[in-house]
Amino acid sequence: MVASSTLFHNDVVITTRLITMYSMCGSPLDSRLVFDGLEKKNLFQWNAMVSGYSRNKLYEEALRAFIELVLQTEFKPDNFTFPCVIKACGGVLDVGLGQGVHGMTAKLGVLGDVFVCNALIAFYGKCGLVDEAVKVFDYMSEKNLVSWNSMICVFAENGFAQEGLGLFSEMIKCEKSFVPDVASLVTMLPVCAGEGNLETGMVFHGLAVKLGLNQELMVKNALLDMYSKCGCLSLAKGLFDKDNNKNVVSWNTMIGGFATQGDTRGTFYLLRKMQVEGREKTNEVTILNVLPLCLERSELLCLKELHAYSIRHGFHYDQLVANAFIAAYAKCGSLCSSQLMFNGMETKTVSSWNALIGGYAQNGAPRKALEFYLQMINSGIKPDRFSLGSLLLACSHMKSLCFGKEIHGYLIRIGLETDPFIVISLLSLYIRCGKSASARMLFEEMENKSLVSWNALIAGYSQNGLPDEALVLFRQMLSDGIQPDEISINSVFGACSQLSALRLEKKHIAML
Repeated sequence: MVASSTLFHNDVVITTRLITMYSMCGSPLDSRLVFDGLEKKNLFQWNAMVSGYSRNKLYEEALRAFIELVLQTEFKPDNFTFPCVIKACGGVLDVGLGQGVHGMTAKLGVLGDVFVCNALIAFYGKCGLVDEAVKVFDYMSEKNLVSWNSMICVFAENGFAQEGLGLFSEMIKCEKSFVPDVASLVTMLPVCAGEGNLETGMVFHGLAVKLGLNQELMVKNALLDMYSKCGCLSLAKGLFDKDNNKNVVSWNTMIGGFATQGDTRGTFYLLRKMQVEGREKTNEVTILNVLPLCLERSELLCLKELHAYSIRHGFHYDQLVANAFIAAYAKCGSLCSSQLMFNGMETKTVSSWNALIGGYAQNGAPRKALEFYLQMINSGIKPDRFSLGSLLLACSHMKSLCFGKEIHGYLIRIGLETDPFIVISLLSLYIRCGKSASARMLFEEMENKSLVSWNALIAGYSQNGLPDEALVLFRQMLSDGIQPDEISINSVFGACSQLSALRLEKKHIAML
């Protein structure tokens, strides 16, 4: 190592560059070895160390180094230190610490620095504090393109689509008239995709062409995503076919687009083509993009092909992929395959157990669901709302009111009894066990009644031979402005059929 040479050991420029070089090459441990070997350290070397940790997403180490710098040296952090530290605060989502660092920047007189402000905008945006980000942005006396892009990104990522579009318009019309770059377009195109705003998306496409940015890979991928999500799969496919510089994101976007449209044939055609061309390696996202299609269509054959594909590429070891396959096999009714997948996992998380327990509960095997729930508890894994929801479903199938009430009591003790997912599971339990009054009581206590909860109770009344109550509740639902769906209508038809049968029966009895 160059740093070990006596000649260069205390050369400030060379050692600082070595620390930076190792961190940029993804080797922060070597950076630390160089840093620790220095007899005397200056602020440049501290900054290089903090920056290296932050660059490699070792945010806690970056914060520890910063605290060490502040408490154990006479150096004062500067406008190079703070952006890296603020980024680390965002990385660990520590709002309190980030606000403390914000205060330090003001105290040390660097709050006016554009790089510090840009980092603060990104930090507050990542923590969901949009108003705080706006305050920093408005406070800035001088903004650069990164400042505008950062603020637009904060709006976009926090669901303020119109504000993001408005700020973009303001950026290009302001006194300095900033010219959008790749980052600007890659921020705005997903906003159009999320809103399904094809017209505005096409305007940004035109702008990309005008600025000569339409051949940038990130922009091309954002355009593919926008057209796919706006339902213009043919336009997306046209761009994709013309592109000779695709990466795995391009393929995943296109495959995901076909999968979302429910096009099994098109999805698997692209998946196979991706393998044949072989220029880009697939990743876990490829698998996770296709899996929902197999779930929606209950395509067991396609699911097995996808599973074999994931095994060949080694993705079945990925926790998220494995859990998704357990759930997918269960949804397709192949509980044996689901359990085999589960048994093959080295590390089982609560999500893994939930996928299997939920699979058995949903496929009419409540006792197996209960058996695996108890195994999960015995293995030391704490159940979550999904585990308990599946357990309630199992109780519903077994019509085990006694055990269901025990779970209800436990839910009250842990404060989950008002969770919407749990309430609907409890509604189903009481309805299935013939306790319509208890179900109605739960329903009335709900603050925000979803269509699912209305449907559950209407169907429950109908199933329990209370057609009048079902129809009264249906009218109440309509008066509350809730639009019925197919499930609501079928339940109402069932109730009407029961009323017709009752009237006919009464007529026959009267005739006798």
